[in-house]
Amino acid sequence: MTRRCHDPNNPNYPRYGGRGITVCDRWRDLTNFVADMDAGYAPGLELDRIDNDLGYSPENCRWATKTVQANNKRRLVKITIDGVTKTAAQWARENGVGVELARCRIKYYGWDPVVAVTTPTLTQHEVVSHATKFAAAARTAAKEERRLSRSRQAAR
Repeated sequence: MTRRCHDPNNPNYPRYGGRGITVCDRWRDLTNFVADMDAGYAPGLELDRIDNDLGYSPENCRWATKTVQANNKRRLVKITIDGVTKTAAQWARENGVGVELARCRIKYYGWDPVVAVTTPTLTQHEVVSHATKFAAAARTAAKEERRLSRSRQAAR
């Protein structure tokens, strides 16, 4: 923790110290860190910063499960719906939308994040139905285009 925040030669320094993340002066002494954090520790928990843009200090750190940590990364899209903030993946799972589909809707198709995680995923039957209707419309349009083309040629 200290090396990645304060040692520019550490390979992780750009993601921590290079972003201004520091270890508070009090925690530079391991005895103080243990005194502040020992009470909440349990096997399977790891140190987690509540706000990833702030440093390591008693006010900004907690012991958390891997699942909590996985949902507390700065690269994740956070969405607030009705005053509740969750990651896009959490909202998608809760609404029965595929996580990868929600990610693609946001990243590649430019969907509004709330719409992306709340619009239901089409069933296979719905996909086939839409594709069949599209194909029929395309065939009809192609026939009409051929008819118009013949009419134009005949008029010359």
